[in-house]
Amino acid sequence: MQAPHKEHLYKLLVIGDLGVGKTSIIKRYVHQNFSSHYRATIGVDFALKVLHWDPETVVRLQLWDIAGQERFGNMTRVYYREAMGAFIVFDVTRPATFEAVAKWKNDLDSKLTLPNGKPVSVVLLANKCDQGKDVLMNNGLKMDQFCKEHGFVGWFETSAKKYVTYVYLCHVAVLHPSTRQHPSTRHLHQNSSFINYIVSTTCQHSMIAAVKRDTPSVCHFCSQEVYYLERRKI
Repeated sequence: MQAPHKEHLYKLLVIGDLGVGKTSIIKRYVHQNFSSHYRATIGVDFALKVLHWDPETVVRLQLWDIAGQERFGNMTRVYYREAMGAFIVFDVTRPATFEAVAKWKNDLDSKLTLPNGKPVSVVLLANKCDQGKDVLMNNGLKMDQFCKEHGFVGWFETSAKKYVTYVYLCHVAVLHPSTRQHPSTRHLHQNSSFINYIVSTTCQHSMIAAVKRDTPSVCHFCSQEVYYLERRKI
């Protein structure tokens, strides 16, 4: 007799200033396509990514694409409700969007917590890295320190246009140790297959169809020095 399938639904937020590429990241991750002509999100939009973790388990990630305009700021408490993790996105070519990251993090922490009162896990995404590589290469240590000071679980370079890095980031947010306090993820943390999956795709840097850069970088999740890997295709 075939074992019953387990299904889990998790809500992840994608927030940040207007025009940083939140919608592009989500569209690339969910639908594997990219356009440079997306219109600004009005209020909130949604996307669903289905992950088949193992033969018995399906994980559905509900990605909430939240508008970056100030006029929607008073609605964020409603949008944040029941989320178990978040990504804050900034545009590496626009310094003002990085300056706004702390504002977004503070807003999130003041309106959304785990049952034990601690903040949810939040990952910082440095988007459009294909256009601002020098900026990130020269400020890696500052980024690490910034994340430590502001309570991010880590930061990653991303590019929706070039399909860089972020393919596995939702797994990082779901399975980061801080989410053990969230009722919806306890089963995942108790299941070793999930832990093995996240380790193999993140901290061992084993991306499919990867191409190494000439110079080593640091994995912003496990802090080991590795060669940066760019996933070209899933």
